[in-house]
Amino acid sequence: MRVGIVSYWFNRGQAVVSRRIRAALDAAGLQTFVLARPTKDGFARSRFIDRTGPWAQRGVTAASRFDIPEVEYLEWAADNVLDVVICDQNLQFRELAGLRQRGVRTVGRFVWEAFRPEDVAGARKAFETIYSVTRCEQRRYSGFGIESPLVRWAPPPELVGLPRPPRDDGEVRFFYPGGYLSDRKPTAETIAAFQRVRDARARLILKIQDPVRGPQVAAEVERADSRIRVITADLPDDEHYRLMASCDVLLAPTRWEGLGLHHGEAISFGLPAITNDFPPMNENVAHDVDGWLVPAVWHSERVPGVPRLETPIEPLTEAIEALCDDDRRERLAAGVARRRAAVTWADTTRDLVELVTGRPAMRAAA
Repeated sequence: MRVGIVSYWFNRGQAVVSRRIRAALDAAGLQTFVLARPTKDGFARSRFIDRTGPWAQRGVTAASRFDIPEVEYLEWAADNVLDVVICDQNLQFRELAGLRQRGVRTVGRFVWEAFRPEDVAGARKAFETIYSVTRCEQRRYSGFGIESPLVRWAPPPELVGLPRPPRDDGEVRFFYPGGYLSDRKPTAETIAAFQRVRDARARLILKIQDPVRGPQVAAEVERADSRIRVITADLPDDEHYRLMASCDVLLAPTRWEGLGLHHGEAISFGLPAITNDFPPMNENVAHDVDGWLVPAVWHSERVPGVPRLETPIEPLTEAIEALCDDDRRERLAAGVARRRAAVTWADTTRDLVELVTGRPAMRAAA
């Protein structure tokens, strides 16, 4: 079977997911081809497609622009004799329906918190199958009358075996994935909560990728608290993962979340996580079993039925203090190891193959 994948193609969550989907399908004996979607005009790197490092792969066709013309989809599918095309957060319903009308199976998923009732009709026409990677995503689709197969997303195999760097500094390091400092990240609240932590061993590693605001944030934060280290460079994958693996706890409060790749990565490294008691975050963390859940206050709605959460500072400080305790952290890390063993990449690969071959393994929404 020949499978086409439409995605961004650079170091961003959607593209990392697509790259791992490709690797899984290739390993299962399917042939895959990528239509790389350039970044939008006005993005930090307009019309960008990466061709270096892990992104330097065969069978990658560059689309002319973010909104890909229908003729480009059709030519790409014909040139590569595609049986099925899989997309992530692709709202080009008319163009994808054109592919489907010409006999190409179309499979897609969306960032669940951005999928709106007005998207349903177009998505149904564009995609034969709309799949899920979290239970909350699956439940939201079900509320729209869409029966959605679940792909269990396991910790990626290349990270599970990655050795954690040895340390003897006595610190307790909390890794905060700040990304592009988007509104999704409660960065100010997280810093304020950490500054209230009394344990002198606590350290906060703040990893951000905003080339404009990053240096200013770094200067202000590090001047205010010497226990905080801010890293603004867009690190290569291996450096980023070594940095994360050198820490002790994933500190990941959020206002909303999609798949939450950093949770799977933390599970790979055996790191307990602090996050909000709300899906999909609490699908990856059980309180005082393999991490610590803090309250999530439903402050307002992003779209109907999807909250914009707020994280109270005091409970977040208490959570950080709790995970400074070495015995507790060791117990939670053992829980992470059990979670990692429960669903493996073999399960993810099996689900993906069933999905693209048209035999999805349906799993009822919890």
